[in-house]
Amino acid sequence: MFSVLMDKKVIKCLEQYPLSIKNRILDKMNDVLENPFRHFKKLKQRSEYSMHVGVYRVIADIDTSSRKIIVTKVGRRKHVYD
Repeated sequence: MFSVLMDKKVIKCLEQYPLSIKNRILDKMNDVLENPFRHFKKLKQRSEYSMHVGVYRVIADIDTSSRKIIVTKVGRRKHVYD
């Protein structure tokens, strides 16, 4: 089973979202603990992975050796890839 680590900026960003959006993102994060590659897709020409939650994206680094998902960004699709 993988563990999830979130950057401080991600936590601050999540706090600004409505409760329903925050719950959808966190529920999906709980779903990926067994197999993150089921929902996360590798980004082209980047070392990061992306997961879709409606119009929101979760950007993360996945370390298979230590079994950690390190969430680096969360946001709307049009802003998160900047």
